[in-house]
Amino acid sequence: MKTIKDWQINICLATYNGQKYLRQQLDSIIQQGYTDWICLIRDDGSTDDTVAIIKEYVNRDSRFIFINSNDDRKLGSHRSFYELVNYKKADFYVFSDQDDVWKENRLERYLEEAEKFNQELPLLVYSNWTSVDEKLTVLKEHNPATVIQEQIAFNQINGMVIMMNHELAKLWEYRQIGAHDSYVGTLAYAVGNVAYISDSTVLWRRQVGAESLNNYGRQYGVATFWQMINTSFDRASLIFAQVSDKMSLERKLFFSRFIELKNANLIRRIYLLSKLKLRRKSLKETVAMTILLLTGYGKPKA
Repeated sequence: MKTIKDWQINICLATYNGQKYLRQQLDSIIQQGYTDWICLIRDDGSTDDTVAIIKEYVNRDSRFIFINSNDDRKLGSHRSFYELVNYKKADFYVFSDQDDVWKENRLERYLEEAEKFNQELPLLVYSNWTSVDEKLTVLKEHNPATVIQEQIAFNQINGMVIMMNHELAKLWEYRQIGAHDSYVGTLAYAVGNVAYISDSTVLWRRQVGAESLNNYGRQYGVATFWQMINTSFDRASLIFAQVSDKMSLERKLFFSRFIELKNANLIRRIYLLSKLKLRRKSLKETVAMTILLLTGYGKPKA
């Protein structure tokens, strides 16, 4: 059985016009205590000096690999990460944003957590993170969802804190709904193990002021709520179609109830919500979500 020292770690980094902060992120990867990794980089047609910076680091450190140095096609962030994960097989795939900063022990912490699980089963490991401004001044600590009742309706697992094993990566199909992190996070809850590290391992650079950040998550109106929840319904339906044969009976029942909720009548919605026990991070948000799902207030007509 493989141990930490035998594992192949692929860091997957998608870039686009990231010259301002890219060096800082690449340096934070180099400074990791765990050093047995490669970093695959895909650029999505940058028009600034991003590509020059990538080539600079590729020439400096052989662990950096520029996978599309002769291909400037624009695929978008979600497809770029899919291409990165499928470029080269590994035991684990770690997502990275171009303008964040990793804390020095990030990889060690993730691998120590992964060691607790059977690697023959799909696994996703993620952590808390810290929002910072452009100068890395702390703005906010995050406490993302740690149960499927929070994750399935509104994604709480941001891409920059995701590590998944190869068994989970094999199930990631190109056809997806919504962002890649929402898809992978929900997929992991559907068929595998999900491990959460409560300590922050990433400084997530938000190019907004503290006041804007404090309002983050409270600015959504009813129309946006329905747009997001309908995307979640459709994503759950797609994942159910893709991997229901690999789900436990408990997970299969949970997903089928959530999918049914989208078009159920009032009596059925009351029953389904009582079984699903969906929730948000605060009581106020949970109550608001439940009222909207029960009443259908503001729901777009089919």
